[in-house]
Amino acid sequence: MIKKFFFSLSIILVLSLKVFPASGSQLQLETIGATSASTLYLSYMAIGVVADSYQSKVYNKDTAKGFVREAIAVIGVCKNYMNQLIEKGEMSPNDIKTAKLIVETYDFLINEGQNFINYVDTNDSKYVQLFHDFRKKAWNNISNILGLNKKGQ
Repeated sequence: MIKKFFFSLSIILVLSLKVFPASGSQLQLETIGATSASTLYLSYMAIGVVADSYQSKVYNKDTAKGFVREAIAVIGVCKNYMNQLIEKGEMSPNDIKTAKLIVETYDFLINEGQNFINYVDTNDSKYVQLFHDFRKKAWNNISNILGLNKKGQ
């Protein structure tokens, strides 16, 4: 199972290298692509696993909220750095477009996580729907960024 996961992750990281075409330092762009792809994918996974674990009573409220708060904090740091990179304007227009999509996806993940926390705090089902809405939006972007929706790959 773990071997299969790391194999899948390595495929995703290789696909992510296609996110940023050559402009500026190729190594820098490849590093940004790989790091962004792994952060998006693993954050998406982590929030989902914590939510499932909470529903299955593996984690109590405080533990589940703590994990998701930590994920939100990490995502926020990545988002801020990506925004700084966009503002510097040292990427091609295509790279900037992709970077903005990554930032949008970070926002979706943050909102997904926050709605999970809101649900745990209030037990209000409206937050469950919001959680799923942002989760779906995040996955849509992640799969597009990683090229998972393209046929023939």
